[in-house]
Amino acid sequence: FPVTINDVRKIFEIQAQEWSVVRECHVLSGSADYLLKIVARDFEEYQTFVSSQINSLSIVAQVKTNLVVASPKCLIGAPLELLKVNGES
Repeated sequence: FPVTINDVRKIFEIQAQEWSVVRECHVLSGSADYLLKIVARDFEEYQTFVSSQINSLSIVAQVKTNLVVASPKCLIGAPLELLKVNGES
């Protein structure tokens, strides 16, 4: 039976759940399909993970890398005022 794009997405998302170094996986619109946030001790460890795990998947055509060099602001959660409905306290 033919493999659909939804099948491919499901395969990738299941695999992303298995990788402990992948801390976040986001589905994107535009030219990229996914954004993965990965932790590694150093760039060599990162490269090893990408080449041995991500690039080894036949469903992955391309990997683009962006490294965080600084985080001038990094907050978790949402401000409580955004969660209020119609001025409720």
